[in-house]
Amino acid sequence: MGGLGSGRLIRLNTKPTVERQTYIDIRWMRRQNGLIPGTKGTLNWSSHGNNRGAVDFEVTENCLILKYRHRRQNGTWKDVAQVVFFDQTPCNYGGHRKWFLCSQCQSRVEILYGLLRANKYFLCRDCHNLTYTSCNTHPRKRLFDKANKLKRKIGVDPGIMDSIPEIPKGMHHSTFYRIVHEIQKLEYLGDLALLKKMENIGNTLR
Repeated sequence: MGGLGSGRLIRLNTKPTVERQTYIDIRWMRRQNGLIPGTKGTLNWSSHGNNRGAVDFEVTENCLILKYRHRRQNGTWKDVAQVVFFDQTPCNYGGHRKWFLCSQCQSRVEILYGLLRANKYFLCRDCHNLTYTSCNTHPRKRLFDKANKLKRKIGVDPGIMDSIPEIPKGMHHSTFYRIVHEIQKLEYLGDLALLKKMENIGNTLR
C-alpha cells in the first residue's frame, strides 16, 4: 500500500494515447539511413511478442510511399497505398532537416501515427486527436507522481515524506533543498486538491 495520493484513478471519456498506436518516426529512419532515395523495406511493430502490424515502404526524392493492409471497424481488410511527402528546413550549422508532411493537415511533423481501425491513414497526432498517457491522468495524481519522481532523485521511496532526508553524496546543498521544496509544494497542492474533492463529495451527500 502506498501513501497519500497512491492508487489507480480511472477516468472515463479519455482520448486514445500515442503510446498505444503504431507509428513511423522520421528521426529513427534517418539514423537507420532509411531516407536515401531508392530505399525499400518493411516496418514491423510488435508488443509482448505479438505482431501488431507491418507496412511496406519505398523512399523517393520527394516522398515516402507506404503500402499495407488496414482492418476496418467491420472486421474486413482493405489494401491501402499512402504517399507521405517530405519537407525540409535549413539547420543552424548547415544542411537541411527533413520532415514528414501530414497527409491531412500538411503540418511538418517527425512522427506519424496509425490509429487502429478508426482511420486507415498514418497522420499526425493532432489529426488523430491523440494525447499522451500523462495527460489522461487525473491532475491530482500528476502532482503526486511528480513528487514521487523527485523523491527518487534524492533517494527517498515514493509515498509521504515525513522528514527531510540526508543529502545524497555528491549533490549540492542548493540542488537538494530546491528539490525538497518542490516536493513539499507538490504534496501540499495535492493535499489541497484531495481535500477539495472530499468536500465536494460531502456536499453532494447532504
